[in-house]
Amino acid sequence: SPVFSIEYGDGSGSERCLVTNGMTPTQDSSYEHLGEVNMGAPSSLYNFATDAFQRFQADKTCLVLWDHGMNWYGGCCVDLSSSNDTLTTDELRSSALAITNVNGGRIDVIGVDCCLMGSMEVCYVFRDTCDIYIGSETAIPLEGWPYDAVFQPLVDSPYMTPEQFAKVIVSEYALSYEETSWYVTLSAFWTDSVSTEVASALTEFADVMLSTTSPNIWGRIAAARTATLDFDTIIDGSSYNDGYNADLYCFASEAYDRVSTGSVRAAASNLMAALEHARIASSIHSIYLPYYDSFGLSIFWPEQELYLDEYPSQDLAEDTSWDEFLVAFYSK
Repeated sequence: SPVFSIEYGDGSGSERCLVTNGMTPTQDSSYEHLGEVNMGAPSSLYNFATDAFQRFQADKTCLVLWDHGMNWYGGCCVDLSSSNDTLTTDELRSSALAITNVNGGRIDVIGVDCCLMGSMEVCYVFRDTCDIYIGSETAIPLEGWPYDAVFQPLVDSPYMTPEQFAKVIVSEYALSYEETSWYVTLSAFWTDSVSTEVASALTEFADVMLSTTSPNIWGRIAAARTATLDFDTIIDGSSYNDGYNADLYCFASEAYDRVSTGSVRAAASNLMAALEHARIASSIHSIYLPYYDSFGLSIFWPEQELYLDEYPSQDLAEDTSWDEFLVAFYSK
């Protein structure tokens, strides 16, 4: 049976509330009682966001998704009482586009308070729908973001820019785990920069590596991948699986150091510069120092040839050469 909190009611339905100081999130304090809602349905995300943005009109908007996340292959926001339905990347994109159409413009900040959603693939599906994207390359533990610490600075400075707010979210998140042994990282990126400059540099980098015929160079590329910080993944609720995602900046840096070919080094350098330009903020808390190599955006690169059949249908794979590079890499 689905597990839910009964601290504020029996968990039998969904409430829409305006959060105010000292309120208790019960049916009595909600402005709308929705009954049972499938949180894995794109219509639920669309209905919530359009209602909130129209009901509480603001100059700047921020939309946060909170729940379990499984990167592009699992999506996010699993609804246990709706046959484990999730929001897929296609559904995230269609919802975000529909919300912006009703909104009459982009959402300023989209943040995903879910595990493993700080990836090129997920950020890319939000292109043209938000200015800033915030996500974590790794797992998000416990309660997730510290919303009290995140919103207090906004209450104190309500005219801060979306960029300033994104920096607050990112820094307060890591700070809230300082007394723990959890490894946490959170990053904010300019969505336009990721979907144009970084994606273009990624294709250039992949194409240059694809054009390599030397087994020695492919061996060095493989060594660079082995040396790259990667991230575990929980798929289908099973145990952890190793290294499905590589930190993209970290890989470009390792390739730059290990591959002597001038064209590969130039493309790696260009990709790092594009990522540096796209990043607004990143914060890390870890007792394991190598995790500080994390730059903030992962990319799909499994240690085994898993999910390669499904990957080419992702927007990022369709629009860049990364999937072709992966197929070539595994054929060596």
